[in-house]
Amino acid sequence: MKILLTILYFLILSCVSSFGQSGCGIENKPFEAGEYLEYNVTYDWGFVTLNAGEVIFEVNTEKKFGKDVYHIEGTGRTYENYDWMYKVRDKYDTWVDTTDLSPNEFWRTADEGGTKYSNYYTFDRTVDSIYTKSTAQDIDKLDTLAYEDCLFDVLSLVYYCRTVNFDSLEINKKVPLVLILGGERTEIFIRYLGKEVQEVEDVGSFNTIKFSALLVEGSMFSGGEDMYIWLTDDKNRLPIRVQAEIWVGSVNSVLRSYKGLKYSVISKIED
Repeated sequence: MKILLTILYFLILSCVSSFGQSGCGIENKPFEAGEYLEYNVTYDWGFVTLNAGEVIFEVNTEKKFGKDVYHIEGTGRTYENYDWMYKVRDKYDTWVDTTDLSPNEFWRTADEGGTKYSNYYTFDRTVDSIYTKSTAQDIDKLDTLAYEDCLFDVLSLVYYCRTVNFDSLEINKKVPLVLILGGERTEIFIRYLGKEVQEVEDVGSFNTIKFSALLVEGSMFSGGEDMYIWLTDDKNRLPIRVQAEIWVGSVNSVLRSYKGLKYSVISKIED
């Protein structure tokens, strides 16, 4: 029940990459300091649906590394009345350039079911290296990865992907994506499925862009193209809903509230 890592993985897969086509240049930043997003996370086991936790994303600006950067934070937790079953407290932080959203530093700390994990990455473009430190059960693993353009940590990639222009995609187009996940370089892909209307309880109905995604087999996923993602079809590119099959049942992450958006949500369908 890795709540924040799961929803981050969902949101990453919801983006379309122009990697290898036009580089990582940014035509439009769809967010600004002050943006705040909340998601409900539910688990579905047939006839039982469990509203188990929440995830919050927040963007602010700071002075760090001698320049202005965005500090993007992600927190995930189970609700206290479910802590007895499997307590989760996750925290993700990334500091990215305000110009091209390239990452400078990344932190992850997680307490899941009493087991603690952490990841720390430093992106040093002056020597084309990424220094990583991963800790699990008090055992540290240090590594150095080669820096390459368009390689992000999981949180910075979520926000970078929201800048990509979707208008030129063809239905069923498969697009590759590269990220650092768990201290390792990981390749995945998404498939564009077109546009449709999505209704979100207590929030409203939206015109959306829909994708499926390849899941990497692991502790939650059986592997395969069993994930579906919906983004608002407007300049904000907000992830509205994500649905995926896991080893037992399915998991859903659904937008609960938002504020501080840079643009009007013109994709929302008024009653």
